[in-house]
Amino acid sequence: QGRLSTSKHSSALFLVVLVAMIGSGFAASFVRVDIALAAVGWIGIILLHPDVKANAKKIGKVLSSNELDLEEVIQDLEKSIIVD
Repeated sequence: QGRLSTSKHSSALFLVVLVAMIGSGFAASFVRVDIALAAVGWIGIILLHPDVKANAKKIGKVLSSNELDLEEVIQDLEKSIIVD
């Protein structure tokens, strides 16, 4: 049996989706579509770059640890960034 086998689950999912659609439609009226699409596209392209992926993983590891040493993170990033 699937998750939507009962009327209770189906109704709850329907209400959640309905509220999300109405909320996103209302919020979308405040955002220019061309700017939002351009930002999403550029962010996606930037995140596909191998150096960005490596640095994002380093930053993620540091942020997930209990000790946050920003100077060490900056030094690691400076070593991996080559400025011509």
